[in-house]
Amino acid sequence: YADAAGPAKVCPFCYAPVPLEAAVCPRCEADLVQYRPGRGPVRDQANKKAFRAILILFGGIFAVAAAIGVYYPLVNQHPRPLTWHETGSAAGLHFVVVPRDEAMRNTDLWRIADQIRGGNAAIDVMFWTDATAAPTTALPTTAQRGTMVAEIVVDPARGVKELRRRGR
Repeated sequence: YADAAGPAKVCPFCYAPVPLEAAVCPRCEADLVQYRPGRGPVRDQANKKAFRAILILFGGIFAVAAAIGVYYPLVNQHPRPLTWHETGSAAGLHFVVVPRDEAMRNTDLWRIADQIRGGNAAIDVMFWTDATAAPTTALPTTAQRGTMVAEIVVDPARGVKELRRRGR
């Protein structure tokens, strides 16, 4: 191969003409002796194209996912129906039995307490998973408290809003 400057070879990376005696390509700065690509404008341009292609790919995936509603359930979840029943109450305490799987989710217990609380500011709800262990009309005994899985206490006057777990 020859160009206007004399005999030349072709750079295997950017295909530019390179003088025969050159060890480095003047265009892409590739090492022609050890056969390593350079960091010149051609490689930078290729990196920019690859980065742009990746951005377009992820942007397209996100746009399609948003269009078909993949992210909607994550952002705007409709609460699932809860299964629970109140066995009784005494001295401002509410006694509730919940299935074991719902007793493990703090959000479910808070939702139940909010439903019981209604418009009242303060509430104390105790949760059991075994209906035979939950009290009905009297304050819970020490044994009944031992089988309780959780208690939610909300008292704005005292600045208390907490979920206390038992037996975890």
